[in-house]
Amino acid sequence: MTELNERRARSQVFFKYLPGSVFYANRFWRKVDELDLREFTQSREYLVNEVLQFKNNWSANSQLSVDVYPDRSDSFFFGEVTRVTYSLFPLVFYCNKCSNTHSYRTLNEIRVSNPKLNCQYCKQGRLQQYPYALIHQNGDIQPLRVKLLSGSDWSSQHNGLKMNDTRRFTTATWVDYKRRISLGSLGTRATTLPRVPGSKAFLSGTNLGDGDVHYPVIKSFVNLQNDILEKRKQQDEFPQIQLAALLQLESLDIEHFSRNFEKGTEKDVLSDIMKLAKDSDREVLLRLLGEKGIKLDADSNGIEDEVNALFGGNAPRERVMSDRSLHEFVFTWYENNGLSLASSMHEAQQEHDAVREAQVARAQTEAQNLGVSSLMLVEKLPVLTLGLGFTRKTYDREEAILNPFRQRIDGKERVVIPVLKNENEAIVFKLDPQRILAWLHVNGTTNPPILTASTQQGAHAYLYERFVYSSVPDDEISRIVLRDCIGSENYLISVMSFRLLHTILHLLLQAGKSVLGLDIDSISEYLFPSALSGAIYVSKLQGGGMGALVSAFESDLSRWLRNAYDKSQSCLYDPVCHEHGGACHACQYVKFSCRYFNHGLSRNLLTGGIIPDYDKYHTFIGYYSSKVDEVISQWTNKL
Repeated sequence: MTELNERRARSQVFFKYLPGSVFYANRFWRKVDELDLREFTQSREYLVNEVLQFKNNWSANSQLSVDVYPDRSDSFFFGEVTRVTYSLFPLVFYCNKCSNTHSYRTLNEIRVSNPKLNCQYCKQGRLQQYPYALIHQNGDIQPLRVKLLSGSDWSSQHNGLKMNDTRRFTTATWVDYKRRISLGSLGTRATTLPRVPGSKAFLSGTNLGDGDVHYPVIKSFVNLQNDILEKRKQQDEFPQIQLAALLQLESLDIEHFSRNFEKGTEKDVLSDIMKLAKDSDREVLLRLLGEKGIKLDADSNGIEDEVNALFGGNAPRERVMSDRSLHEFVFTWYENNGLSLASSMHEAQQEHDAVREAQVARAQTEAQNLGVSSLMLVEKLPVLTLGLGFTRKTYDREEAILNPFRQRIDGKERVVIPVLKNENEAIVFKLDPQRILAWLHVNGTTNPPILTASTQQGAHAYLYERFVYSSVPDDEISRIVLRDCIGSENYLISVMSFRLLHTILHLLLQAGKSVLGLDIDSISEYLFPSALSGAIYVSKLQGGGMGALVSAFESDLSRWLRNAYDKSQSCLYDPVCHEHGGACHACQYVKFSCRYFNHGLSRNLLTGGIIPDYDKYHTFIGYYSSKVDEVISQWTNKL
């Protein structure tokens, strides 16, 4: 009862069972002590750099006189979780019959003196915990400071001690009920851990059910072929090629994507031969080269011209170089052996498969209704999730210190970084950039030139120039208060677009439960905000969900998309849910599948309504509103 070592679903560990977290199970509150880990050795140098870079960008940590994270790479231990060890916390109890308080300093004291947790006074009741603890923004957590009665031993110090429990730490008090004397507030303690200059030394109290005891800091990313990416970045044409891939331009060699980066190879020689060939021979040469998969018109000049035309001759090179989200999308979409819905339709037509053609056509219609311009099945989406540390009381980088998970491994104290590796199938959904731009326009967020907004490529180029995703981490974007963006068009565009994408991904997660036949905790999301795209992937590592997304893509995609749209229109708790922001546990929130912890979600972005953190008197026009369709029609008709 006092200490347990259990297996937990790996995806759940990152959201609820990382060291220092507190949870309730089987009548008692417990605190996670440490993890059993199997060492993860792949890409270790890269992972260390990711952790240190993330830590260096955490404002509160930069104010400390000492660094709570080590600078030595050998002080980190990356591992996949196999078991979770936890123990009772806090060790302050009351009898469920007579309410007399029992407090203990250590688990060993309980094992020796009261292993069955029975009341030591009335002898009839069983002990229950007071659900309170002391916490500090520096990561410290301590049990309540019990105001013991006078006496020479444990029994006399507790005999007659009760808590006047008001369910709030600030108003609850200790009481000597035998003498009917109030002993005052629950008290506090001073922290001895490093803290931000100017912050109070004393811990504040909290009810463990309030959820501010432990905020895990999680980072997920697609496990790219980083050596290839870094080599490509050295080429002058790299930003233009990445932008061409983002905007899906015609000059791009899509079928053989790596050839877009080739210079001075056989393709250049063949281009010269084509220029010298007679007109009568060029058609034959083009056909032969096409059979070999060589596309001569996808040269760097063609890409550069097309990109420059969309960006007014001033492509955002520096932004592209630092845009991890863009690189992840390009790798996932073009270099992962994916099958797009358009390719699936082409295959059905080539094979004269009328049944499949009709299925794909229905899926395309439902995708358009959902505001999705294209989607792709990927057999293996290589996602790594890292547990970088935790905060308490708040996630604010200016106030709360990011703390590492520490434990002894092989006799040495190490900073533990739990790793969750996933390489299961996924479906990537790309939203319609023209519809997003029209939606932002009707809500007064931006006013694009009609010529720019008249095509999907132009609309996406316009948005990309204004996105701040390359400089602001997406986990920070997800927590930005919308009213704080008023006056900054770029931030308003970025946060609203991110929230829209995030909300639609959650609709797909919720709708996927019945279509895929999987528990919602077995599927997860991954967002590529720069690309206005996101992936739904199977996160259940035991293998029980393998093939579910493939089957859905091939035969049940239209129903999945239609169900997702239907879920945007209503909630079990409407009209209350709609009136209070359009997001709750019945329609949007998930327990273990959201790396952004359900921040920024709102069906009202889609159907219209109030967004509480913007203006409670302002009604947003929904993404699915007919007013958005009217604007798109006006733009395209003026071409």
